[in-house]
Amino acid sequence: VGRLRCVGNNTIPESALDGVVEAARQPFRQGATKVVILITDAEPLVPDLETRTVKEAADVLKKQGIDQLHTVLRRAD
Repeated sequence: VGRLRCVGNNTIPESALDGVVEAARQPFRQGATKVVILITDAEPLVPDLETRTVKEAADVLKKQGIDQLHTVLRRAD
C-alpha cells in the first residue's frame, strides 16, 4: 500500500457500489474470512454503472460469502 499513488479526477459521486462488488468477486483462499474494506471521500453513485442499488450490492456480497464489510467515509456520506 505504501507504494500506491493517488491519481484522481475529482468526480463525485464515485463508483463505490461497483468497487465493492468487484472486490467481492476476487478469489479468496478456501476457508478464509472474507473481508472487504471501502475507503472513500465521496458519496456512492446510485445507480452505478453495473450495480443499480445498494440492495443489489448487498445481495452480491451475500452471494459471494463476504463475512465483513468495513467502510471508512465522511460522516456526511
